[in-house]
Amino acid sequence: MAAGDLFAYNDFAHQLAANEVILDSDTFKVALYTSTWSPAQTDADPIYTVTNEVSGTNYSAGGATVTSGFALNLNGAVSEIQPQGGAPQVSWTQHAAGPTNIRTGMLYSDTASPKHAIAYITFGVADISLVDGDITFTFSANAFTITRS
Repeated sequence: MAAGDLFAYNDFAHQLAANEVILDSDTFKVALYTSTWSPAQTDADPIYTVTNEVSGTNYSAGGATVTSGFALNLNGAVSEIQPQGGAPQVSWTQHAAGPTNIRTGMLYSDTASPKHAIAYITFGVADISLVDGDITFTFSANAFTITRS
């Protein structure tokens, strides 16, 4: 698994179908976690939690807001979750007292109740730190691809 890989939870398709997450109108956030949090795509009904979330200057509990939303592009057997209004990103600014133990991130709907997690981001096999520099995660043109069989 490479640093910056994004993994959608298996439950994400259910969240879309049940209108628990609304791609074009929900506010999305990314929260950052320590290495003690071990997400898996098979986690059942994942939601935002403060357990194992990092803390430090220039990081607020709950994470940071993604700069734009997403849209669903239905295209036969493959559906793509694509950014709206440019490449969405989320970032945190360097600070000498920032968290130093960042290993993973959680993309979740801050609008949904409960706050459904839709994906997690891996930042590699070693911790990253806001002490060392800014952290920015930019979503690709097709943030997610859902294949139906």
